[in-house]
Amino acid sequence: MRTKTGGEITGAALLAYYRTRGYDPRGFTDEDRRYGRTLVRAFRLTGKRVIDVGCGGGKFTAALLAAGADAYGVEIESCFVENHCPGVDGRIIVWPPNTPAFPPETFDFAHSSQVLEHVHDASVAAHLG
Repeated sequence: MRTKTGGEITGAALLAYYRTRGYDPRGFTDEDRRYGRTLVRAFRLTGKRVIDVGCGGGKFTAALLAAGADAYGVEIESCFVENHCPGVDGRIIVWPPNTPAFPPETFDFAHSSQVLEHVHDASVAAHLG
């Protein structure tokens, strides 16, 4: 992750940083469930294949699954994948940079939330692509 001073932190240090700010990648709340239900209803995602890009520990992936989507997550930080939400076993993977995680047109819908603020300015266009 990019820090305010332009540095990078990863792995255990990144996980510790987030935990000091109240984020546990294994956390899954009723609010997350409502978010998943809202997305599935709004975009008619029941039974559709959804990719959750920058999924962290997979809380939105889990929410989409619980609401009826066939959801999968990708994350560049293995510390989040290793400490994922219950219910997403085998559905989130570490995505190596500059490598396609899945073949084109595998998914019907792409979701990405709270991700771009962690992406280097020079990489935003590639991330969105």
